Amino acid sequence: MGAAGNIAVDLGIEPGLREDHRVRLLVDGQVSQSAMHTSAFMVPNMNPGEHVLQAELLDAGGEVRHRTSPVTIYVLRANVNRQPSG
Repeated sequence: MGAAGNIAVDLGIEPGLREDHRVRLLVDGQVSQSAMHTSAFMVPNMNPGEHVLQAELLDAGGEVRHRTSPVTIYVLRANVNRQPSG
């Protein structure tokens, strides 16, 4: 559960990224983040519900070298305007 639907994604990459490698993040099969030399991403404003995340490791030529298994997450948002019942 992230603040306002903002989700932090941190990848455990072993061995570490080579200088010529980039990682991109897919959300529900669509590129969410451009390829960057990082293992941490912030996905802003995700809608509530089920989402599937995957990361792809790209080589210097932009070719996909590795892809993570899909990970399913559920985004929940608390309703702070809800009136107490009773």
